[in-house]
Amino acid sequence: MRNTKDQKVIIDENEYPLAGAIAQLSIKRMDKNFNLKNAAPIYIRNNVAKTISERKIDLKAKERKI
Repeated sequence: MRNTKDQKVIIDENEYPLAGAIAQLSIKRMDKNFNLKNAAPIYIRNNVAKTISERKIDLKAKERKI
C-alpha cells in the first residue's frame, strides 16, 4: 500500500494490481486542479452505439433525402 502525494489516497496493490500502472499513465492527463473527490467513472457505452431514438432520427433523415 502507498499514499499518493497530495490527495492522501491509499492504493492497495494486492487488491488492485494494476492501480499503480493506471495512475502512472493517467497522471499526465490531469491538470493541477484535479481533485480525486470529484472523480467519477465514465459510462463506457458513451458514443459507441446509437440509441434507438438516435437510430430513428437517422432513419427519418435518410427518408427525407430519398
